[in-house]
Amino acid sequence: MSGDRARLPGGVPSGAEAAGPPARSTVKSTAESTAESTAESLVRSFEAGLRLGRDPANLLPEGRARTTSGSPWWPSERCPVCRHSYRIGDDVWVSIENGRLVVRHDMPTLSCQFPENATPVEGTPVLEAFYAALDAANPPPRNFVVERLNPRDMLFDARRPYRVQCVGCPRTFRPYEVVAFCPCNPEEPKCRLRAHRDPGAGLTCFDALISDKRRRHCMLSFKKLSSQRSEGW
Repeated sequence: MSGDRARLPGGVPSGAEAAGPPARSTVKSTAESTAESTAESLVRSFEAGLRLGRDPANLLPEGRARTTSGSPWWPSERCPVCRHSYRIGDDVWVSIENGRLVVRHDMPTLSCQFPENATPVEGTPVLEAFYAALDAANPPPRNFVVERLNPRDMLFDARRPYRVQCVGCPRTFRPYEVVAFCPCNPEEPKCRLRAHRDPGAGLTCFDALISDKRRRHCMLSFKKLSSQRSEGW
């Protein structure tokens, strides 16, 4: 009859095409999403268990934490934002992203997780005067070049591809720390090797290096050190 609807082969009305079962790709996508969600949950639980066993001071799997000797990111990992090393006592923000543990600094001077909370590192006149008085009361040993790192030093230039690390420990240098240059050429330290010499901050890496009486050559240029420079305090 002229009023009958057009039918596809097999007697199925042409308008029934859109009412069929969902496309296979849609069903697969839903299954994949469920699997990914389950995998993410398993990763979170696994990381939480690891941290609970290794770092009982920080029980939560995500959020704010304080770096301890049991933290899985200490001492070998670096912050993905500032590229500084983590130190015991550093406040950080821990999260699970794309199935992996991500740790960013969360401190006033290294506010990598929340940049809007950052505190300028540039020193005030009061702070500069404090450090000047501190250095005057604790002069460096003779025969060595010692300096307090200024925030404007090229070491802290954001364009550097990496952070400079102390030759005596795995820590990167931070503003206002005191460092000593390799004694291979005190008048003009060309090799530019530096190590912490900041007793007030508990960083005495340079002292440990110099106390090794077997050291007779610069670690970078291999220039021989005189006995006065390698042993003289």
